[in-house]
Amino acid sequence: MVSLNISTCYFNAKSIIFSPLSYFLNSTLNIKDLFKILSFGISLYATFKIIFNPNSIDKIFVSNLFGIYMLIDLYSQKTSMMIHHLIILSFIAYGIIENIEIDDYLYIALKMFRAEFSTIPLQILGFLKKTKTKGLLPNILKILFMITFFYFRIYQFLVDFILDIEVFRIISKTNTKNIFYSIIGSFYLLNLFWSYEIIKILLISLKLI
Repeated sequence: MVSLNISTCYFNAKSIIFSPLSYFLNSTLNIKDLFKILSFGISLYATFKIIFNPNSIDKIFVSNLFGIYMLIDLYSQKTSMMIHHLIILSFIAYGIIENIEIDDYLYIALKMFRAEFSTIPLQILGFLKKTKTKGLLPNILKILFMITFFYFRIYQFLVDFILDIEVFRIISKTNTKNIFYSIIGSFYLLNLFWSYEIIKILLISLKLI
């Protein structure tokens, strides 16, 4: 029994590490597949940079990378994801047009991009589905996705943008506070909509509705 558990853990660890590679090598890829791989790479890179507190040049690069990705990925997405991308692009454009000081912009931008942490387990789930991986690992990743989604996109986002006095101070220096909070509010409402969808799928899977 012990050896079986060890083997299972080893297989699951290999699946996490190699599923994107297997996905790339063993599947017939279309444009959406390539964007999924790109999204996974950007989210992983941005997460690493944010966690380890990069210098300003790295932060600007991450911000620009997100913007470029959102722009080229627009046409391949469902309506809700297109709205998500347009909101992020609006956020980036707002920082540029308002000419917000770079340190202030990065302070706010990294809070916004932190919401993308939940993209990592979601994209790995996509890879596993494509490679028809079954068992414990997909369920663990589903739980991890829900935890990161609700923590970063619902709770932490509210703390970062509504309860953070520093954000209010930065935006108060502009003449377009209403536009900023419209962008932030739209993003939060979209995440609430996705929360509803996630909870509905969970309740259906548990046969509670």
